[in-house]
Amino acid sequence: AQDASPADTSIPWAQVTDARLALALIAAALHRDPSRRMRVVGITGTNGKTTATTLLGRVFKKAGKPVVVAGNIGTAFISQIEYLTPEHIVILEISSFQLEGIRT
Repeated sequence: AQDASPADTSIPWAQVTDARLALALIAAALHRDPSRRMRVVGITGTNGKTTATTLLGRVFKKAGKPVVVAGNIGTAFISQIEYLTPEHIVILEISSFQLEGIRT
């Protein structure tokens, strides 16, 4: 690992221990942290997750809100990410074990 600034450069640079995390934080700051404005609802439990997720998605859609319903209900959330805007409401059906990996 390089410890000193490259002598032949005049551009700003930074040395980080986690490049992916650093890039994510820089991108979020550059775009004014759009995920902070997004509303996400996670539905979990023993019974009724699919019904509750579907109904809630339909309520928001009927109200004219941009909504994405995903998760264990059949549509993978990752497949919807590129289409999301901060105005979207995201309704996710999730299992309790999936909650263990969530970072806040």
